[in-house]
Amino acid sequence: MKKTITVDGKEYVLRASGLTPLLYHNEFGDDFMNDLASLTQTFEKDGSFPPDLLIKAGKIAYILNKQGDPEQPDSFEEWLDQFETFSIMEAFPQIMELLALNNKSTSKPKKETAR
Repeated sequence: MKKTITVDGKEYVLRASGLTPLLYHNEFGDDFMNDLASLTQTFEKDGSFPPDLLIKAGKIAYILNKQGDPEQPDSFEEWLDQFETFSIMEAFPQIMELLALNNKSTSKPKKETAR
């Protein structure tokens, strides 16, 4: 699933797929689902992130942008350095929307067969 988001007046293509958690783990050595759960719970509760979670949110944004636009820099640090400011608080709701759409099932449940 692809989504174009706008942050600070610039468009970024994000892409999420079944490969996203593996790419995240390979790049950062962290568990994508655990980090995403921590971010979601904190954001829904407080509407903001403490510094350690800001970094995780940025890393998720980087992986999604790298999947959506392979021409992006090859390291998180280089990618982050291209921004004057990067408002993860502006981007996170859009990121969550993309990930929710990516996880939405498109299959139809089979009817139970009579026993």
